[in-house]
Amino acid sequence: MTATEPDPLEPVFVALEAAIERDPALAKEFRASRELFGPGVGGESELAARRHLEWFLLEKVRPGPDEARIDALIDQYTPEDLQRSLTESTAGVFEVTRVDPGRGVSLWDLAALHEYAVDEALGSQLLRPGDLIAGRIFPVAIDGAPLHRLSRAAAMWRDPRLLAAVKKDLEHAREMRPAHLRGTLRLRQSEIEAMFHTAVPQTAERADPSASGDQPVADARAVLEAGGLHPSTIEAMLGRLAREAPGPASLLPGASDALGEILEELAFESNVDLEAARRALLLAWVAIHANDQAVAPEAAPVPTAAPASAPTDVATAIAEFDRKRAEGVPLEAVFGELERDLGLADAALEDDEDTPAPDFPGVVGAMVEEFLWDEQREHGADAAARFAGLRGLGRFAEGIGVFENLSGRELTAYVARWIPESREIVDAQAVHDLLDGLERFCAWAQANHDVPLADQLAPVLASLHESLPRLVAANRLCAEPRPDGDEQWFDLVEAPQDGAARLREWSRGTTEDWTLDPKLDELLRAGDILRGRRTGKGKLGVSGCFPGAIRSLELA
Repeated sequence: MTATEPDPLEPVFVALEAAIERDPALAKEFRASRELFGPGVGGESELAARRHLEWFLLEKVRPGPDEARIDALIDQYTPEDLQRSLTESTAGVFEVTRVDPGRGVSLWDLAALHEYAVDEALGSQLLRPGDLIAGRIFPVAIDGAPLHRLSRAAAMWRDPRLLAAVKKDLEHAREMRPAHLRGTLRLRQSEIEAMFHTAVPQTAERADPSASGDQPVADARAVLEAGGLHPSTIEAMLGRLAREAPGPASLLPGASDALGEILEELAFESNVDLEAARRALLLAWVAIHANDQAVAPEAAPVPTAAPASAPTDVATAIAEFDRKRAEGVPLEAVFGELERDLGLADAALEDDEDTPAPDFPGVVGAMVEEFLWDEQREHGADAAARFAGLRGLGRFAEGIGVFENLSGRELTAYVARWIPESREIVDAQAVHDLLDGLERFCAWAQANHDVPLADQLAPVLASLHESLPRLVAANRLCAEPRPDGDEQWFDLVEAPQDGAARLREWSRGTTEDWTLDPKLDELLRAGDILRGRRTGKGKLGVSGCFPGAIRSLELA
């Protein structure tokens, strides 16, 4: 799509909104859900209305029959070639990582840890690497290439401190989740609305106890009761909120705190409307602690440099930032206040050397993306495309949460075992590109992040340019490995001829002659390692062929 071409999704949303208004029941639900989606400032703007429509159509949870009615509307008013754009769309918070002027941009999803190529001709003239975008993106296929388009209601900020605040909050959210749930996060569009566009009181200081009273708590009880929860369960949940005050500067309330734990339980163990519960419990949480401070104000922290009205949510902080800049307040002073308001000031004072690195599953994939971005910036798009196979390293090392924990051992397992076994690289040129890219990545990590990968992996890489291309080809001829793992490992002592090979079995230490598939003759060399099982007298069914470098991994 060029800057002058209309977005084909625009008439679809116009038609769907008109269809909702013609249906009395849906129209009533649509209007009533406005406060549920994003109460507070900015709720009546055109872009906010569009974000509300997107959420109502594509994300709001409904009972079965009502969901079917929305699905029927989408089927009726959306051309077949655009239906996937709606049904597979996703909301997120993105960092612009690359810009191709006049064509598009690349976005890194800060929550889901995934990169998207976005067809955005006009936006590519305005956006810069490091910009922050919050909103929904829609998949499209242009000339057969998988791309995405941004919602016209997505918001953009150019502020490295705001970007740092969002990253900090999302990383904290990962740290607070149970170990088996760490890694990528999924943000709802309503959560993004609360993060950036809604002024919901998040501290007792900003709530009016006399106005709130017990009504928010009663409303929360009603929402939970409507979902079938027992009164004792409801009181226990409210008690947990009472024991933990809401964080004053979290961009994502409900992600890594008591509220988040309760919402996660409701999602898996109840039929409660999660959107309604999140809204009601957040207001009840604020009201509970506002009342506490009204009774015992001496327990409240005494503000020091910050004024009593200091903003703590993102939308208010940004508005305050813009107002002060317009009044001519010096930029450094305004940035300092924004940093404090978003909870970054204390973090900036910490000694990095004394602070342990956060556990951030997916960090290796993120570092690969940073490396590819640097390659494109310094050597062009063709260089980055040549090394794109390195993204497999991110998938292989998904569970590593600290980049410094990546070592030559893990890289050996990746390149010498995972690459041939996964069979995702199928030709010799792709293997050479991967090895060249891995060598450059290791040197980059050592030079820019002080992680000595180049020194550790150099001896392994030196031997793989000869062995890995042929072993990748050999694995394509092998049987699939047995799911029960009932196979043995062998050293290839002598290269096979007409299918006859001399092998040493690791587990028993014995050397025997075996018959292999003759198609492997041209691809195997003495010193290779095979995995397989006996398929007949003296016959070995090979399920994996690997370079000798994996001996150091002690696979037996």
